[in-house]
Amino acid sequence: MATGAALLALAMLASLSGCGGVSSGLTVGGAASIAPGGSIAPTETLRLAFLQELDVSSLPGNISVTAAGLPVPFHFALTDAGFTIVIAPVNEWPAGESITVTLAGGEGGIRWVDGRFARTMNLGYTVRPAL
Repeated sequence: MATGAALLALAMLASLSGCGGVSSGLTVGGAASIAPGGSIAPTETLRLAFLQELDVSSLPGNISVTAAGLPVPFHFALTDAGFTIVIAPVNEWPAGESITVTLAGGEGGIRWVDGRFARTMNLGYTVRPAL
């Protein structure tokens, strides 16, 4: 029987698969709240949902956000019983610039609770100008 978090992830995956939200770089299915390549508001929160539970201890140091190659301050949380990474800017994403969210995978990177490592994912977004 599927958990509520797994059903949420499945629903999110189904709703986003038609708009390019599914990443082929995942070792299990997943979806982004905003399809990579899309535009986001300077205060936008990104939700990355997966169909398998993530190992919370593998996340610190393996998530980064950059703009023009420089780090952008952010914070993250693991929600939905370990199935969703939520990433938000500390203040705002840099308006009018492109950002890249990187989830480092492979040996020493992000892994699932079953011990398998995810593949590295780079998700790019354009930050809309501030209004």
